[in-house]
Amino acid sequence: MRALPVDIEPMRYGPPGPPTRALVLLPGLGAEESMWAPTVRRVAEEIGGVDVLFGPAVGQATAGRPELLPLPALGEATAERVARLPHAHVVVAGHSLGAFLAVEVASRLPGRLEAVVLINAGPSSATRIPERPLR
Repeated sequence: MRALPVDIEPMRYGPPGPPTRALVLLPGLGAEESMWAPTVRRVAEEIGGVDVLFGPAVGQATAGRPELLPLPALGEATAERVARLPHAHVVVAGHSLGAFLAVEVASRLPGRLEAVVLINAGPSSATRIPERPLR
């Protein structure tokens, strides 16, 4: 297993040998790796030959850093690690607030990611919410 500064731990699926594909999964606020179990099973069954890496949950402290990292800093730390992955094909998927982290990572790695998957992402914090309900 590779040591990652933002607590991403790889799990290998498929035949022996180095896979060329990586799937980085980023959970939302208060979630953890276990939320990805159905996704990981499906990847293992249908794709194989892929490293699945779990990224840090937004709002959780990381190893060696007991303080919580703000989203941009967590995005930078995660992007730095993803940039060093040896895989030719990298997909980053984020759920809820993890989707915002996925966008942070993608914005720092133009051309490096094969795809970015945003699952149940809400509006940006910069989105203007109407003061009264729309009719």
